[in-house]
Amino acid sequence: MTAILTSHNSDDDLSQQNRVSINLCAECSYTLQFDPHLPEFSKILTHLRSGYNHLDAESSAKYDRLFQETQINLNRCQKEINRLNELSSSLAAVQGLLERNKALIISILSPIQTLPDDILGEIFKYVCFDFHVFLNDTVPNSILSQVCYRWHNLVSSMPILWSSLRFREDFHEAKGQCLMDIYLRRSIPYPLDIRLNESCLRRFDVLPMSQYLLPLLLPKQHSDRWRHVTIDTLNSSSYLLRPLIDSRTELPALKSLDLQTETNDSVLVFPVTCPNLSSLSLARRCLDLRFPRPSITRLCLERISYIHALGVISYCPNVQELVLIQQLLWPSVDDPQDQIDRQLCNATKLVLSTAFSHQKAIPSFLRRIDLPKLKSLYYSDREPHVNLDVTEDICTMLERSQCDLTSLTLGLGYVEQLSTSHLLRLFSCTPLLAELEVQEYVTAKRGTYSVLKSLVAPHSVGNPQRRNDEAIEMEMENEETANSSEESEYNLDKHDKKDTTRVPEGVCLLPNMTKLRLIIRPRNQLLLELVRSRWRPALLKAGSLPGQEDDPDENGHCVCLQSFHLQYPNSHAEHEVNQRLDLLRQSLQEFKNNGMNVEVVPVSEWSINE
Repeated sequence: MTAILTSHNSDDDLSQQNRVSINLCAECSYTLQFDPHLPEFSKILTHLRSGYNHLDAESSAKYDRLFQETQINLNRCQKEINRLNELSSSLAAVQGLLERNKALIISILSPIQTLPDDILGEIFKYVCFDFHVFLNDTVPNSILSQVCYRWHNLVSSMPILWSSLRFREDFHEAKGQCLMDIYLRRSIPYPLDIRLNESCLRRFDVLPMSQYLLPLLLPKQHSDRWRHVTIDTLNSSSYLLRPLIDSRTELPALKSLDLQTETNDSVLVFPVTCPNLSSLSLARRCLDLRFPRPSITRLCLERISYIHALGVISYCPNVQELVLIQQLLWPSVDDPQDQIDRQLCNATKLVLSTAFSHQKAIPSFLRRIDLPKLKSLYYSDREPHVNLDVTEDICTMLERSQCDLTSLTLGLGYVEQLSTSHLLRLFSCTPLLAELEVQEYVTAKRGTYSVLKSLVAPHSVGNPQRRNDEAIEMEMENEETANSSEESEYNLDKHDKKDTTRVPEGVCLLPNMTKLRLIIRPRNQLLLELVRSRWRPALLKAGSLPGQEDDPDENGHCVCLQSFHLQYPNSHAEHEVNQRLDLLRQSLQEFKNNGMNVEVVPVSEWSINE
């Protein structure tokens, strides 16, 4: 479409006529032509502003004629615009159709169409299992089966794609039952992984999902296929498991059972036989297992009383990992000191979290359990609501159990009582400890400085603390950076530095420690002092293998620290913290060059779970 303007001079002083020609079609030469009669507006405005009325009868008639012709031309233009808009809409529709045809052709020519069914099935498994929770209509199995006839047949014929039943709220009752029936039929004969999650935001007008979905899973042809089961319900779990218990059935394929409720329930008798059950997790619900469960190797107990916890442990003789979180006192506030015998547990790993625990629950539990095979201990206090330190009780339990602890993790959060005296006893009763991890949360007030300071090894012949000028200069640089920081090392540890207890002169705590992992805030000077005191490169240069040099020498000196890993918790001053990390990394480069495994992770590459 082109517009051609052709000028024609005349003697008319009111307007200058310019012929406008618009070529609307290049093939048929359809052209729209009109004369707009453009007036000399500047000249007319000058006359009007001067107050001169130049209009007479003849001029008025001429302008009336120009007005009518202009209106006619406007109507012609609007008519053509409307016609072209309709033509544009038609062209846009045709363009959209062509785009869809193009996408269809690309899909037909896509390499995925040439993939064999076995490889396509592996892709389907990845896609389906990536959606851990199905929301409303976004069920990946159904979406994949609607792509084409081949995909429908393949998805329908793969039982493994239908063996993971993970539902949460917002399913309508009829739809949920229909979908569950499809999954159960198409998953045969594969074992079932079941997760029913009743959200705390469930609408009151919606029937709880567990009431209309779980009964469909209880018949023997389906219960025999239970493998990993997680039930997270707002209601009491008694009515959920009661039909299963009353049926006296077995769960031969069950490997893990995770039962969570929102309110504390009473003890539920659970006589169901589960010969392959290896992991049991209970939150606010305690089960009376009735008879020994030798297959259970992992036991997680959260927010149940320590008395009930001891009862569950007594039925799990082969448990290897024991996790205790937020223990409570039950059935009364008073602790029955002499009513419960000490329990023997063969666990090799103990995870202990005092968050929201009653002040007497964890100590009472530790006084009544022996862990002679314990190798790994994780202790954390992350919540500010409990002013509780169980270090003394942990030490008493370790000494009584006579276990050989080799790995220790301390999650230091809000504990106020942890001091050098506590650490002296804790580290003294774990002389074979080889791996130590210290996690410091951003709200921690005390503990980290005492741990690091107590681990600085005394001077020895095998570990001369000679420093060259370059190292001294680099440490001075670090010190200047620390002093300029808003959170200097002194302000960070001012409470711990008031502790007057000191490690006895010449005593080396944890002399067999070879691996140190720290998740703490900046303490460059103290870290350099600690690493340097435990660096014995002569052992590495001698070619001794790890484990052969892990015996302190005759003077009680420590073995060589072989691995040092440092991470910083999240910080708003990320740029400043990374600068301090760079300086520390440069200071530790000499140890890395000589054989130590050193890793310093920037803040941006790691995030602590708050």
